Amino acid sequence: MKTCNKCQINKPLNCFSKRKNTSDGLQWWCKDCKKLDDANRLLNPKSRSAFLFNSAKLRSKKFGGVVSITPEWIEEKILKGKCDLTGLPFDLTPVENNHVNPYAPSLDRIDSKNRNYSIENTRVVLSAVNAALNEWGIETMRPIFKSLGDL
Repeated sequence: MKTCNKCQINKPLNCFSKRKNTSDGLQWWCKDCKKLDDANRLLNPKSRSAFLFNSAKLRSKKFGGVVSITPEWIEEKILKGKCDLTGLPFDLTPVENNHVNPYAPSLDRIDSKNRNYSIENTRVVLSAVNAALNEWGIETMRPIFKSLGDL
């Protein structure tokens, strides 16, 4: 058993994630507190933009490319409140079961062969739009997106 430093509840050890650099090898906060904190943190456009920026840096490091956009540029796009491609509004609220909110902002590289995250090659779109574009590309999705306007 271990007491969570956030909620102060004594919980079984399997309620804590691993952390190598602590004396017991476990996080200080339980998984429930950490999940709630992460969800609340991502409700803030500044924190969300920092999260998206850091994710882009990690992808660039792993797959190559340069990140020349800034967290402030991303935050400005999020504060505008609309997807650069569809014009639909962003929704920063978390969803259940570790799924991504389809209306959450996401960074999309316009030319996916160009690994750089630059102002010219990056747009902030809905997560669902980015997932569709990553899977099938704009040429496949354009007529589908247009036909949805007829519903």
